[in-house]
Amino acid sequence: MSSPRWVGPGSSVGHSSWAPTPSSTTAPRDIAGRVRELTCGLGVHVVLDHVGAPVFSAAIRSLRPFGRYVTTGVTAGHLAELHLGRVFEKGLSILGVGRPDERRVREVVIGLLGLVERGLVVPEVHSVFPLDDVAAAHELMESSDFFGKIVLSL
Repeated sequence: MSSPRWVGPGSSVGHSSWAPTPSSTTAPRDIAGRVRELTCGLGVHVVLDHVGAPVFSAAIRSLRPFGRYVTTGVTAGHLAELHLGRVFEKGLSILGVGRPDERRVREVVIGLLGLVERGLVVPEVHSVFPLDDVAAAHELMESSDFFGKIVLSL
């Protein structure tokens, strides 16, 4: 299993050390602390978040001054609490990408699949289930006790 990719301060793309292992299938509970550790206490310039509410606070705390939080979706929840003082104090920007039209979605997906095909983006796969075992896959998904994708095979 390859590890998630991150870009640290003044560095090229590297690998984080909190990738899932057979004994640990969830992201670290202290995401902001792990980000500070990986960035020598600086935080990141940009967070791209498609999860939403469950990681919003940690994502905001992970930003360095004048950082940007960009929501690309709300897979796990759309209501989050925001500490406006932190936004003001750190000069943060909070942005939404908006929902593009179908033509643009198709272009982006085709581009992303090209990156996957070339091995430049490697999705995290937690489990692969045969289609006949869709109930077990759905049960795992509802448990939120996984990190990565749950795949159904034909």
